[in-house]
Amino acid sequence: MGSHRRRDSVVPIIPISSSAGGRGALVPIASALVPTNGYVAFNNIPLIYQDLKIVISMRDTASTGYLVWYVKEGTYGYSSTDCSYTSLWSTGVAAGSNRATNVGRFTSSSIGANALSQIFSTTTIDILNYANTSFFKTYIQKNGGDQYYNGFWEQQTGTWRKLDAINQLGFFTSSNGSTGFAPGSTAYLYGVRAVNQ
Repeated sequence: MGSHRRRDSVVPIIPISSSAGGRGALVPIASALVPTNGYVAFNNIPLIYQDLKIVISMRDTASTGYLVWYVKEGTYGYSSTDCSYTSLWSTGVAAGSNRATNVGRFTSSSIGANALSQIFSTTTIDILNYANTSFFKTYIQKNGGDQYYNGFWEQQTGTWRKLDAINQLGFFTSSNGSTGFAPGSTAYLYGVRAVNQ
């Protein structure tokens, strides 16, 4: 099993205080304001919640936008064959589906530099049972944006085929990291409480 390494600068993560009170289902864990050509790394994720929820508002600096994310293993690496996913997508003029198996990361669409100025796409990712060491990890992702007044929508589900708990996640743009997040892009990480938590 191979591994890949990224050597870009890591975006500093701002821990969010959860001591503000309240007993809602979502608990803020961390956030990041992403600089150009940076990528987001959520490290040391506490393994005390039922699920994870990630909310990203982004724009790629490349003309055609992509969001790529992976479960980090070690400092920068990720496995090369443990991810599989299926997605459905639609634009104002077309629709289709994509599938990938035995890959190292999850890839989806986002708003790129060819969209109207100041237009960002929104992505939500729910990772179920992320701390459970008895099951593979499943996620559900939804993303969309208004590009050239057509817009796009994509829904994706997939599996990380390992029993390890997930305590690190990485996010970048394009399949090889050659482009970056546009200024103003943000990422938020939440823990989802169990019913009795």
